[in-house]
Amino acid sequence: MKSWQKEFESPSPIFRGAPFWAWNAALEPEELRRQIGIMQDMGMGGFFMHSRVGMATPYLGEKWFECIDACIDEAEKRGMKAWLYDEDRWPSGAAGSLVTRDPQYRQRALYCQRIEGDPAPGKGDVWFRILWSAGEFVRYTRISGPGEGTESDGQLFRFRVLLNEPSSWYNGATYLDTLNPAAVKRFLETTHDTYSARCGKAFGKTVPGIFTDEPTYVSHADWSTPWTDALPEEFRKKYGYDILDHLPELYFDCGKTVSRVRWHYRDMLTDLFVRSFAGQIGDWCGKHGIAMTGHVLMEDTLRNQTLAVGAAMRSYEHMQMPGIDLLTEYWQIFNTAKQCTSVARQTGRDVRLSETYGCTGWDFPFMGHKALGDWQYALGINFRCQHLAWYSMEGEAKRDYPASISFQSSWHDKYHVVEDYFARLGSVLTGGKEIRDVLMIHPVESCWSICLSAGLTKSSVAEAELDRDWNSLTDHLLSVNVDFDFGDEEMMSRLAKAEDGVFRVGKAEYKVVLIPRILTIRSTTLELLKKWAESGGLVVYLGEPPAFVDALPSEEAADVYRRYFVFAEKPWVEEKLLAVGRRLSVTDRSGAQIAPVLSRLAEKDGAYNLFLCNTSMTFSGPWESPMVRERNLAFPEAVVRVALPDAGAVYELDPSNGSVYEVPFRREEGSYVFRTSFAPLQSRLFLFTTERPEKISARTEFHAEKPQGALPGGDEWTYSLNDFNSLVLDHCTLKADGRTELENAFFIQADDHLRKMLGAAPRGGQMVQPWLRDKTVPEKQLDIELTYGIDCVRIPAEDCLLALERPELYSSILFNGEPVSRDPARPGWWVDPVLKTLRIPRSLFRQGKNLLTLSGRYHEKLPGLESIFLLGRFGVYEEKIGELPGRLKTGDWVKQGLQEYSGDVTYERSFEADPGSGGHWFLRFGAWRGAALTVSVNGGEERPIPWPPFELDLTSELVKGTNRIAIRVCGSRRNAFGPFFTGQKWMAWTGPAQFKMYKSSERQLVPCGLLETPSLLIRK
Repeated sequence: MKSWQKEFESPSPIFRGAPFWAWNAALEPEELRRQIGIMQDMGMGGFFMHSRVGMATPYLGEKWFECIDACIDEAEKRGMKAWLYDEDRWPSGAAGSLVTRDPQYRQRALYCQRIEGDPAPGKGDVWFRILWSAGEFVRYTRISGPGEGTESDGQLFRFRVLLNEPSSWYNGATYLDTLNPAAVKRFLETTHDTYSARCGKAFGKTVPGIFTDEPTYVSHADWSTPWTDALPEEFRKKYGYDILDHLPELYFDCGKTVSRVRWHYRDMLTDLFVRSFAGQIGDWCGKHGIAMTGHVLMEDTLRNQTLAVGAAMRSYEHMQMPGIDLLTEYWQIFNTAKQCTSVARQTGRDVRLSETYGCTGWDFPFMGHKALGDWQYALGINFRCQHLAWYSMEGEAKRDYPASISFQSSWHDKYHVVEDYFARLGSVLTGGKEIRDVLMIHPVESCWSICLSAGLTKSSVAEAELDRDWNSLTDHLLSVNVDFDFGDEEMMSRLAKAEDGVFRVGKAEYKVVLIPRILTIRSTTLELLKKWAESGGLVVYLGEPPAFVDALPSEEAADVYRRYFVFAEKPWVEEKLLAVGRRLSVTDRSGAQIAPVLSRLAEKDGAYNLFLCNTSMTFSGPWESPMVRERNLAFPEAVVRVALPDAGAVYELDPSNGSVYEVPFRREEGSYVFRTSFAPLQSRLFLFTTERPEKISARTEFHAEKPQGALPGGDEWTYSLNDFNSLVLDHCTLKADGRTELENAFFIQADDHLRKMLGAAPRGGQMVQPWLRDKTVPEKQLDIELTYGIDCVRIPAEDCLLALERPELYSSILFNGEPVSRDPARPGWWVDPVLKTLRIPRSLFRQGKNLLTLSGRYHEKLPGLESIFLLGRFGVYEEKIGELPGRLKTGDWVKQGLQEYSGDVTYERSFEADPGSGGHWFLRFGAWRGAALTVSVNGGEERPIPWPPFELDLTSELVKGTNRIAIRVCGSRRNAFGPFFTGQKWMAWTGPAQFKMYKSSERQLVPCGLLETPSLLIRK
C-alpha cells in the first residue's frame, strides 16, 4: 500500500477526471482506441461513453457493442476506467426511443384548461367550476360534466391527462413516464440488462459505473403538471382522500398561500419518482456491482426541484456515486453541491461527481478549470466529469457545447497539468470522515406547498423570496467559515436520531441544527428536534416559526420553537453557532473573516486534512459570478485557526507539483494556529499528522522585492506559430437550380433556406439521430452552387490548404475557375479528421477578389453546409489575406494578422541578466489572454504557468550575460469556430443556439496573446 506521500506525488488513475466522451458520428474501434490514448496523455483516468447529437452507429446494436468492447479492452490495457452512460442523448429514460415507442411507457401530464362554449367530453376528464369575485377566490366545485352549473357558479375548467407529443429529440417518440415503475423497469431491461449481458464481466473492474443524466418528471408545457395513471390511487392510499376532488389547488392559490393539497401532491410525485427511477436503478446497480452516478434535472433552486424532481436529495440517496451538474463559469451553485455532498456524507458515499465546464465555450482558460473545480472540491465534490470531449466535429456536433476537452483543442497537450493537480487533490480529499458540525434543515418542502403548476417560468413572489433567503443564508454561513450539511426532512424521518450528545443523520454526526425561514415543517422533524433540544442539543432558527405543521395551520411549531429552540437574526447567526458549530477561522490582517475562502476539513487515516479555496469573489447568489479572469481578490496575510486535537505537525501539500512543506504553527486553546496567504484563485491544502513525510521541500522565504521593469526588448518579439493561420469562410452566395437565392449569406441561414425549399425542417441538435433516420436518398433534390469571396491584398508566399467537411459530396470545387485537386494534402486533416485538407497552389491566387466555388446536389439527408477554412502561412487583416508580420508586438494578436488564428504562439527574445548578483529572478505576467502559458529559458524545459500567480522563478536557468526566453501562449479555437454573431464577445452560455444567432454582422473575436510585456523582479 502506498504511503500518503507517494499516493500524493503519483496518484492513482481513479482520482483523475473522466470526460463525457461525445459519441457523435459513425464509430470505428481503431479511432476510439486512438482517442483513448490521447485522453490518457491529457491526464484523464477514464471516460464516459456518451451517445450525443450526430450518433450514426445504431444505439445498443452490434456495432455499438463492438465499439464498447474495444474501449473496455483499451481502457484495461492502459489502467483506465470505461464508464457507461445510459441513454442516447439525454435525459435518461427513453433509451433513444427504444422504450417509449410503446405508448404505455410515455410521459403524460395533467392539463388545466378554461372552457368556453360547448366542449366535446373526453374519457377521464375531470370538471370544475371555480368562482372568483372581484379578483378574490371564493370556491371551487367538482362537477360531473360541462353541462352542470352556470357561469354564476364559476368559470368552467377541464382537467385532462394527455400523453406527451412525439418529438424529434426523442427520435420520434417521447420521454419516459418516470413516475411509473413498470416504465422504468422496461428502461432497465432495455439498457442496463443489455449492458450486463454484453460486458457484465467488466462490471466493478474496468467498468465502475453507469451515468444517468437529468432524469425528471417535469412537464414543460404551460398549464400542465406531472401525472401518471396510478397517481390518484397511490395518493388515496397514502393521504386518505381523492386528489381529483382538489385539482384546482395545483394551479390556483384558492385562497391558501400554503396548501396541504399541493404539499401532498409534490410529496407524492417525489415518492413515486424516487421509488420508480433512482430506487430501482440504484438497487440494480448495487446488485450488479457497479455505481449509479450522474445527476437529476433542475437541482439548483427550490422551485426548480419542486417542478422537476421534488427533492434532489432523495434521489441522491440511491446513487452509489451521487453527482451534480455545473454549467458555465457564472454559476455559483453552492447549495447544489451541498445537497449532494450532504447526502453522500450521510449515506457513506466517498466519491461525488460533478459534470462540469459545460457551456463555457472554446476560450475557457485552465485557470477556469481549476477555479471551478477548486470551489466544488472545497464543498465536498471530488470527481470531475469534464463536459465534454468530442469523438468528431462533423456537422452539428461542433456546436454541441464546446470546448472539446480533447485533441481538437490546441492546448490539449498541456492539459495534463490540470489533471495532475486534481488527481493529487482528490487523493487527499477522497474518503475519510468530513467534519461539519451544523445541520441545516432543507426548505424545499415549503416550496412544495406554494408552487403552482401554471408554467415553468411563472414563479411567485413567495417562491422567489424562499430561494433568495436560502441562497443568501448559505452564502453568509460559508463566508464566515461555518460549514454545514443539509437535512432532507423525509430522509430525517427515517435516518435521524439524537443520542450520546450528537444528532445523527445516517452516518453523519452534528452538534447544531439550524432551521432557516420555512413556511411549514414536518411533525416528524419537529418531534426529533424537540427531543434533541430536551436532551441539551442546540437548535437555532431564523425568522418567524412556521405557521404550518405538515402544511396544516398549527400553533405547535411556534410553541416548540419558543420553548426549546434559540432564535438568531441572520446577520449574527454565526455568533449562536461559534461555540459549538464552527471549528475554523481564516482571518485577514484586520482580524476579519476572509469571506471568499471556502473550506473542507476531514479526518482520514489517523490524520486531518484542511483544504482552503480562495474563490477571489464576493458571494452574490447562484447565477451572477464574475468571469473567472475577473476574480482577483487576494489576501497576502491570513491567519488560520482550526480547532483540532493535537494530531502532530502541520504540512502544506502542493497539488500542482506534489511538493510537501513544513508549516510553522502554534497550539493555542485546543487549536492549531498558523499563517498563510492567498493569491487570486489560490488554494491551500494542509495535513495535520504525526507521520513525518519522507521528503520535505524547502520553501524560500522572501523579505524584499525589487522590480526590474518590463522584460528588456521593447514591445516587439520574434515569434512562431504551431498551427496554420486560418481564414474562416462562412458567408456565401447561394444558387439553387440555377437561380441566385441568397447573397453574402451566413452558412446556417443558407442551409436553412435550402431545407425550407425542400420542405424539410431546419438542421439542429433536436433532429432525429442519424442512426434512426431513413437512409433512402429522397427524390427531391437541388442543384446548388456556393461561391465564397476571398480578398487578397498580398498573394500568399506558399501553397495554401482548404479544410472542409465531406469534399466528396461536391461534384466540383473550383478556385478562380480552376479545379482543386481532390487528393488529400498533408497533413490530411485540420483540427478534426472530418475537416479534410485539399491543396490550393499559390499560383491560383490573384490580388483582389478570389472566388471559391463548390457545386453539388443537396437533399435533406446530407450533413448540410458548414464553414470552410483557408489555411496557410499568411496574415488575415479585416477578413483580407496579407503577409504575416515579421515580428509580433505586445498586444492583441488578433489585430496583427492572426485575426482568426486558433493555435498557440511562442514569443521569443533575448535579454541580459546576472543571476549571480544575488536574489531570485522572477518573471511576472501582466495582462494576457489565452488558455495557459508556458516558459522556457535558454532552450530548457518548457514549464507551464496554468493559473495565478502568473509568475515563475527563472533563477536556476539563467546564465550571466545573454539569455533567451520563449513564452508560449496557448490559444483556443474560439476565433476560428465561434460563435461569432451574437452581438457580444462573451456570453453567459455557449451552446448550439448561440452559434445560430445572427444579431449583428460584426464578427466577435476575442483578444489573444501577451497584452502587456511581462516584467522582471528580484526577490531576496
